[in-house]
Amino acid sequence: MIKNQTNHKPQLNYVVQGSGQPVILIHGIAASLNDWQFLMPELTASGFRAFAMDLLGHGDSPKPQDPDAYQFNSIFRHLAAWMANLELDQPAVLIGHSLGGYFSLQYALNHPEKVRGLILVDPYFHPGQLSPFLRAINGKPGWAHKIMGWIPHWLVKTFLTSELKPMNEYTPQVRQQMAEDYRKVSPNVIHITHTIRDLNSELGRIEHPTLVIWGDNDITLDPNSFPELVKRLPHAQGYQVGCGHQPHLAKPDVFNAVVLDFLGGLGFRHEGH
Repeated sequence: MIKNQTNHKPQLNYVVQGSGQPVILIHGIAASLNDWQFLMPELTASGFRAFAMDLLGHGDSPKPQDPDAYQFNSIFRHLAAWMANLELDQPAVLIGHSLGGYFSLQYALNHPEKVRGLILVDPYFHPGQLSPFLRAINGKPGWAHKIMGWIPHWLVKTFLTSELKPMNEYTPQVRQQMAEDYRKVSPNVIHITHTIRDLNSELGRIEHPTLVIWGDNDITLDPNSFPELVKRLPHAQGYQVGCGHQPHLAKPDVFNAVVLDFLGGLGFRHEGH
């Protein structure tokens, strides 16, 4: 778990580590800033200033009771305001996983001058990526909200800490953190994906250097969608990892090396250690 240099602001709970070129890390749905527990030390050791937040409704950030607060546009404005309050003196590299990838793409579309590059990890960018089960949930957010509220923490923890696939690609400590993140998340976050639009028609406007990393055994989002994303983005490259939906947690050594190589290719400082 990431513990040091934690800041509690009215907007979002976040951590910042290191100094240098800013890198902003955005987790996916029902996760937290601890998704980046393996990457942040590598970034800071390589001369970057890394920021990771808990999105609204997640982790230790505020959890409004009003479901309307979890419309995508509301969450996005909240995130953009937090980023503006950082008062960065140079454009940042955004690293986003799953739903965090969608936030990263949207931010690059809305504020291109504030983005130096994008690293998208199994990113969500259109509803057709979802598995049939998740598409059904996405179409009935009220039903999904009840399911999230009904599932007890002990049952989630039992599943996540089991040795059944696909959980056995994660260490016990990572599975424990996943269970803790689920315990903390507001059931209202299910409304975020229900209010997201298809970004396919806008991808050609994103001119930033982009790296797309994905797991070839992703059962949450169609892994065939990621090479298509690489083709649609004007300046993108792709890297496939042998794992599921979370390569940054399942294969951190491979993931971190690919990320640092990409950042080095952008001309940023990369100090070995």
